[in-house]
Amino acid sequence: MTDAPSDNPVRLMIGNAIIGLGIIWIALCGLCSAWMMGEFLLQDPSFQDALSSLWLVILVGGISAALGYIAVVIGRIIRGRK
Repeated sequence: MTDAPSDNPVRLMIGNAIIGLGIIWIALCGLCSAWMMGEFLLQDPSFQDALSSLWLVILVGGISAALGYIAVVIGRIIRGRK
């Protein structure tokens, strides 16, 4: 596999679209995780269940963010690395 960018405009468009979707996926995952953690902390101001809810947020948000990162990597492979 070469590291040169592809000259095929369709591959460039599809690769860039997948990269854009992956970046949006990661950003929305981070916003959702922050919102969930904020809601957990607002519901329990004594922070007794904060660690258990933190693990839930990391598990759900981390897996989803990893999938978004995989989408970015696949988009870069399709597009051709610059």
